[in-house]
Amino acid sequence: MYETAVLHFDLSHLSPEQPFTLYAGSRRYKLTAHTRQSLARSRRRNAALALVPDERMTHFSGPVRLPGNSPLLLRVTAPKLRPDALLERLVLTSIHLPHRHRVAGVARRRQPSRAGPRLLSPKLAALGVTDDSVPLPPDTVLIDLGDVSTPFDAACSLVFHHAELVTTQGEAATYIVEHQIPFASGINDLADSISRQAKAHEADPGKPNWVSSRPGTDYKTGGNSNPIYVWSAETREYLRLPLRDTLQNTKNDPQLEYQCWTALPGITQLPVSTAPGAPAGSAKRRRPTRSRR
Repeated sequence: MYETAVLHFDLSHLSPEQPFTLYAGSRRYKLTAHTRQSLARSRRRNAALALVPDERMTHFSGPVRLPGNSPLLLRVTAPKLRPDALLERLVLTSIHLPHRHRVAGVARRRQPSRAGPRLLSPKLAALGVTDDSVPLPPDTVLIDLGDVSTPFDAACSLVFHHAELVTTQGEAATYIVEHQIPFASGINDLADSISRQAKAHEADPGKPNWVSSRPGTDYKTGGNSNPIYVWSAETREYLRLPLRDTLQNTKNDPQLEYQCWTALPGITQLPVSTAPGAPAGSAKRRRPTRSRR
């Protein structure tokens, strides 16, 4: 089951005078720089783009073939800047969610959270859309926003790849990526760090990018294998807070039972016999705590 979509990208923190390539699964697509005309046409088809400032929507793809029932990691690359780099320069990542799951998930935005009603999308806020201009985005805006990739999405994709969060189930992935991770503490700081490092690396290749490449490790021999991407020290540092906050929140969310946590059946109270000669009233009852994974 597949779907196709035209995707849009915020690469405003990088020079437009370079080629960008989108990887969607095993397929690759060349990105095209937006013009005033192409952006005007796209806004007639994508409701979210009508709210985004022109300077934040820099590139778009042709129709991309995407899974219709599971999430997919999207990667955008640019040419290497260092001769010793093993892989293309990774400039952006995002988790693309199936359209039908985005449609089914928009109702969750109206549900109250621990911090009160969630009105404005954090992703829209990161793109410069304020509460004053859009107090409550229409459903079509939130649905179409899933076809837009930004540094904020890159930050969310890093958090999503934790072993206790990542899933190939479309419904659960949509809930975690759209309803949990964007509201985590520190997620905007992580997105800003990704943009800042990418921009600094482009200006001076001697400075680290937010992610770099190195040889992988062969699990059988311990030697080198195919190259892999690894996060920089700054990226890992800024990832700490949103990852910790998301892990805590998902394990307190009843809708994620059996996905991110499980309550194990067991004895809630166990009497302990008093040892001979022990003072009266010394027997205690042990209460096991709720088990979560």
